[in-house]
Amino acid sequence: MIVDAIRDSLRRRSAGAFDLYERRQGRYQLILPIHHEDGDMVDIYLLDSPRGGGHIRICDFGMALMRLSYVFDLSSPSRQRILESILINNAVSNENGNLYMDVSVDLLYENILQFAGCIQ
Repeated sequence: MIVDAIRDSLRRRSAGAFDLYERRQGRYQLILPIHHEDGDMVDIYLLDSPRGGGHIRICDFGMALMRLSYVFDLSSPSRQRILESILINNAVSNENGNLYMDVSVDLLYENILQFAGCIQ
C-alpha cells in the first residue's frame, strides 16, 4: 500500500515532522513544516505514480502556479522561459499547471525537499 511505503521511507530518514492526510482515496497530502513567505504551508501531495514499479508521484495539483500567478505574470515568453528553466533544473514536470515529480520510494525524502524548494 502506498501510505505504508511512504511512511517507511520517511521514518528511515528520521523525518518525524512529516505526516500524511488522505484527502481522497489514494491521494495523500503531506503535512510538513515547510512554509511560504506568508506563513501558509507548502501544498504537496503524494500518490501512486503512473510509472508503477514502486514509484511515488510528488505533486501540487496546481497550487504553486496559482500562488505564483498572484504576484508574477506568466504570460510573457521571457517569464515562461524562466519558469521552464527552474522546473527543468529541479527535474520537475508541468502537466496543465500540475507540477510533479515521479520518484523512487528510496529517494522520497530527498525529492520531497527538492520539490518543496522548487515550488517555493
